[in-house]
Amino acid sequence: MSKYHYNIEKKETKTNPGVINLKKVKKIETIDGGRKPPKVSLRNLFIQFMNKQEEFNKRQEQFNKRQDERWERQEEFNKTVIDTFKRNNLK
Repeated sequence: MSKYHYNIEKKETKTNPGVINLKKVKKIETIDGGRKPPKVSLRNLFIQFMNKQEEFNKRQEQFNKRQDERWERQEEFNKTVIDTFKRNNLK
């Protein structure tokens, strides 16, 4: 489908004065007349959103577990360091 620029031509005849004809003069632009995207219902959009949110929550839980494990290892390391200082009478 295309858009055109039109010239207005007025024709006057004896029987019908003031008849207007539109004459295509120049093609302005071409419009892609491709397929329209399928309509998406709000329910489907909501379901997609909830699925993405669940995936995000799962990743966040895994991250939190890794962080907790890292803190536990760090606390164990700190305890061993403190114990060695105590054994060696260091402050």
